Parts: sequence; structure tokens; C-alpha cells
Amino acid sequence: MIDSTFEQDVRIDRNFLEEENEKQPMLVKKWGDRYVQAEHEYDKKKDQLLLLEETLGLQIRSCVKEYLSQEEMDIKITEAVIAALIHRQGSYEKLREEFFIVKKNFGYLTEAKASIIQKGFSLNQMGTLFVAGYFTTSSRVPQTRTAADRKTEEHVDQLNERITRRRQKND
Repeated sequence: MIDSTFEQDVRIDRNFLEEENEKQPMLVKKWGDRYVQAEHEYDKKKDQLLLLEETLGLQIRSCVKEYLSQEEMDIKITEAVIAALIHRQGSYEKLREEFFIVKKNFGYLTEAKASIIQKGFSLNQMGTLFVAGYFTTSSRVPQTRTAADRKTEEHVDQLNERITRRRQKND
């Protein structure tokens, strides 16, 4: 299951684009590592399930009558019957439930990895908008501006100052 930090990791604070861009590679690594681990667990559990299915299939085929109830004794033994008998076994049901949990986790982490990568694309676009001056003015009428708008402008000013200082430092 994805932990609660995912929501924070995927969120973009437009007032701190520079910091967001600096953190992005580590976020890709963090969620990529989790994805690889989940993929490994998924593949391992899938292999265990297939192996158990084959093992139970061999056991059932060797002595089918032991696995049938009294009412089922006169049915024709087909591959479908063997498959049904395999799926009725407690060990198979338990492992199958574990497999579905691992599969669900793998699905979440697949989505998380894609979301973090998408965040990088969004940061790139937001950086382009910032350079174009998109965030410097509010599109709202001055009377309806909120404290949040004023705070945003303060953050933009601070960011511009940091960019200027870095450029001067690098020169």
C-alpha cells in the first residue's frame, strides 16, 4: 500500500519551484526503488502460486478420489474438475489471497511511479510558465485578492531574489 508521504511527494508548491525541482530526482529514485521491490514481490508470489498449483495438481491427479466428496464420486474427471479441486485447497486459497494483496500493492506503486514522473513534466511546464512571468501577476480583480495571493507574490519575490543571488554567485 502507498504510504501517506505519496500525497506530499506528488504535490507541487508553485511558490518553491526551485526546491521542488531539486527534490524531483530523489523522489523518482525513492518511488522507483519501491516499485522495483513491489515488482519483485509480485513476481515471487506469482511463481509461488503457479508452483503450488502444479504441485497440488500432481497430488490430486495421483489420487483424485481422496479429494472428492461422496456426492462427487460419480463425476467424470476432467481438467476443469482438477482445477476446481486445486482452487478448493486451503493452502491455495491462502496463497492466492496473499498474491492479490501483493498484486494490489504493485498496482499502487505502478501508479505512484507514473505520478512522480508526471510531476517532473509538470515542474518543467511550471518552470516555463514562471520564466514567462505567468505567476507574477494575479488574474483576480484587486478587491478580491486574498491573503494567499499576497503570500504567493511574496514567495515569487523571494524566489526571484534567490535566483538573482545564485546567478551572481555563479558569475
